[in-house]
Amino acid sequence: MSKFRNLLVGALLLGAPAVASAQTVIVDDFSSWSGKTGISDVDARILPIPSSINQRFVAADPFYSTNKTDTGSLAIDYGTHWCYYNNYCRSGGGVTFNYSGFGFGRGALDLSEFAGFQITGSGLFTGDWQAQFMEVSFILNDPWRNRWTTRKMLDGEQGDFVVDFSLKPADFSLANIAGFEVTFGRIWGYGYSFEPTQYNAGNYNLQDFRLLGSLPVSEVPEPGSLPLLGAAAAAALVVGARRRKRAETSKG
Repeated sequence: MSKFRNLLVGALLLGAPAVASAQTVIVDDFSSWSGKTGISDVDARILPIPSSINQRFVAADPFYSTNKTDTGSLAIDYGTHWCYYNNYCRSGGGVTFNYSGFGFGRGALDLSEFAGFQITGSGLFTGDWQAQFMEVSFILNDPWRNRWTTRKMLDGEQGDFVVDFSLKPADFSLANIAGFEVTFGRIWGYGYSFEPTQYNAGNYNLQDFRLLGSLPVSEVPEPGSLPLLGAAAAAALVVGARRRKRAETSKG
């Protein structure tokens, strides 16, 4: 009976969620906002990270905007650009969220207990010859401000963007971070258009930035499927045990 009990407990644990290595921290939920360019305070309850001064600096180049949509999201708009017949076109720049107001000379952030960084939101990006990207840079607390940067090129429908800290260079210390930046932008480019062309547009509804205690699974099961998996495995064990007991009884 004890063997059966152990198997049953193991089957039920199949449906139990994994324990996070650290608590996920919402860095910024954009509930406080002061416009597309400038400094805006971040509530200390939202950014409870030692050594920080709980402040963001947001810089937006021309043709880009950041607009408050509600209490829980922020719209980043790349706008729609057109090139007309025999027209010289140029575009680039973007929107940068800078959380590096703390750092060198102020102490460092120890992010070594976290598994990753996540940009949570959704959007649609279209374009022809101008590449669009979403980028996260972590800045070391050293005199040279060395960086580790991860970039994702944007094309079509976009959801969350996760930076996996296990992919960082071996000599880059997450225990000694002076700050970080998140950028939504276009790579600078230019050229002539020989017919009217819409060459770049994008809109991303940004929900929050967060430091992850553990990385999300690549495929999220349907709601309730994990507990059901555990229950199904347990039920199979119960049925199997009853059959074995009946077989042993008939033999006797």
